[in-house]
Amino acid sequence: MIAPYRPGEAGFLRPEVPAVCPFAEAGDACAVGVHHWRERRTGPRHPLMVARCAVHEVAFTVYPPGHVPYGQRALVAVGPDGSAVRDGDASATLLEAARDAADGRAWERSIPTWSDADPDPDLDLPGWWSTQRRHLDLALRLTGVDPELDDRAREARCGALDVDTLVTMEGARAIRDRPGYRARGRAVVDVLAALPTSPLRRLLAAGHLAGLWGPPLWWDGAVLRPLAFRPAERGADGVSSASAIRSTNLGRGPPAAPG
Repeated sequence: MIAPYRPGEAGFLRPEVPAVCPFAEAGDACAVGVHHWRERRTGPRHPLMVARCAVHEVAFTVYPPGHVPYGQRALVAVGPDGSAVRDGDASATLLEAARDAADGRAWERSIPTWSDADPDPDLDLPGWWSTQRRHLDLALRLTGVDPELDDRAREARCGALDVDTLVTMEGARAIRDRPGYRARGRAVVDVLAALPTSPLRRLLAAGHLAGLWGPPLWWDGAVLRPLAFRPAERGADGVSSASAIRSTNLGRGPPAAPG
């Protein structure tokens, strides 16, 4: 689940405790509370709330906007409350690998070695070639330019992103013609350039369709909403595919109190 984190007591970042858990059926009453706080070595630089619903006996982590489960970097540089960040650190995002590749900047290929002085080197620091390749592979799937995608999957990705299918088709063709890291990075960057303003929610929805993470659910303080988008002026296949993110409790708040 995703929810804005804002300064709370003593200045610590805290989200609002959701009133509905991700596993509720329509009309269910939930009893959600804080179970514990998770420290993270990567990803968000502050503890994350792990909430638990006593009714459905499930626990779930509440992520700040821009971050995804098991993600070591933010998908988009935004504030913990989801607001735009002036001069956001793009180098800390998952998509920076593609931007560097498009510009012909290959990251370092020399992997750090263990030593007495540094017994636990960080193998995922910005700049390592293996990291750049891994992030590029994820970005290809996320943006729909992976040459291995079939037409239906590509159209669904474009529907979630609200990007013309031609952009992704041309990117996939360029990768097939010249399958190097520069062409892969350029194809991703071309899709990113075609995205509407404030693309976070669309990227989260597209990543779910790509199988990179589960259904993105956004708690806005009153309602748990799905991050699925109906693309404008697209064919029926694109609409139905992009709208395939489903959950029985989406778009609902807690049950109304008896009258």
